[in-house]
Amino acid sequence: MMEWDQEQKLKQLLRQRARARHLESLRETLRFQNEQLQEKQQQLLSVSRKENEEVRRLERKTLASLLYRLTGTHQQKKEEQLQEALAAAVRYEAVVRRSEQLRRQIDDCEQQLQALSTVDRKLDQLLQEKADWLQRQKPHLAAQLRQLDQQQQTLQAQCEEIREAQQAAQQAQNAAEQMRQSLKEASGWAVADLLGGGMLTGLAKHEQLDAVEEAMEELEQSLYWLSAELQDVQLEPPLDFTLNQNLKWADLFFDNVIIDWMVQQQIHQTLQQVDDLCLDLEALQFRLFVCLQQKEELIEQLAAKRRQRIVDA
Repeated sequence: MMEWDQEQKLKQLLRQRARARHLESLRETLRFQNEQLQEKQQQLLSVSRKENEEVRRLERKTLASLLYRLTGTHQQKKEEQLQEALAAAVRYEAVVRRSEQLRRQIDDCEQQLQALSTVDRKLDQLLQEKADWLQRQKPHLAAQLRQLDQQQQTLQAQCEEIREAQQAAQQAQNAAEQMRQSLKEASGWAVADLLGGGMLTGLAKHEQLDAVEEAMEELEQSLYWLSAELQDVQLEPPLDFTLNQNLKWADLFFDNVIIDWMVQQQIHQTLQQVDDLCLDLEALQFRLFVCLQQKEELIEQLAAKRRQRIVDA
């Protein structure tokens, strides 16, 4: 059976890709080290300025310098302070030089990576060419590659469904946060009304309860969409709840302390329910994040397995 005529070029591109991955890792390490040095540089700069200020303070006619002169230790104290200022300046300059060195190394990595920027595209293209060649020359191996491709496509479709669920969960989270804020504001007006705030307070409370209703409708719609999306990824939706709107109308037509208290209790219970829902939604988003990461890792593993099968063939 004939051999593929691009093996040397493939090996060269594989080496270049490995070099690019190494440079990317090195660049991130250097950036992290440089960030730490930048923080240390700011700290040493502050120390250096403080030490220089101490030297200037001793040179001026301050109470401390006069005291040192009277005790005969002024010159000694000034020399000690000068040495400390010099040491701080030396440490600062050393960090600056090291930071500049790291910056040059980072620039060098980026230049090399720029020269290798087309390696992944060229390698993917060449691997596909070899895969097409294997389809014709080695049908049994081509069947294995098709199976790996199908597995990747299935996982990619699942990832897309998870991303849609994440979007729905985030929208539900935003709606729940908005409703929680509206309930808190309504609770404040309800307490004021319960304490005998008068007609204006009652109207303000009802206006805020209207805002709660609107937020509730938006939240219910968001949860309905989320429930549909979660069915695609086989996850249970968060808890469901409804708002007792009859109490608002009872409060409107039967305004007394008992009804006011019942409305306040309903607001408090609903607020607790919304708090629980927010926690459930946060937990759900974390589960979706972890699930997506796992699927993406599996896709990468399958891609690496497929790539290695082609290279070894």
